[in-house]
Amino acid sequence: MSVQRRIVIGTDALIIANPNPQRRRMDITFLPSAIESGNTGRIHIGKGFPPSATLGDANQGDIINAGSAITDAEAYKDDPTVFKGAWWARASASGQIIVVDEQ
Repeated sequence: MSVQRRIVIGTDALIIANPNPQRRRMDITFLPSAIESGNTGRIHIGKGFPPSATLGDANQGDIINAGSAITDAEAYKDDPTVFKGAWWARASASGQIIVVDEQ
């Protein structure tokens, strides 16, 4: 079953997906500014840790810009490489909107 959520990310770290041992796929899409005009910053994604929004910081996590996405998906049934822990996000500017689709 897919669970899709639209989440507003600010400059404080936020858990966007709790640990889930049954997770098969995670898609995080940073909506383009043509859809959400306020999406002009960066989103920092942390797998299992709250990321820093400072570029170059060792804990900056994975960075996505408006219109881009991160996907973590099974390559085959019961693929152990899909991250099952908590996913975190932090924005470089407040009010950035993402869509999280977890399966």
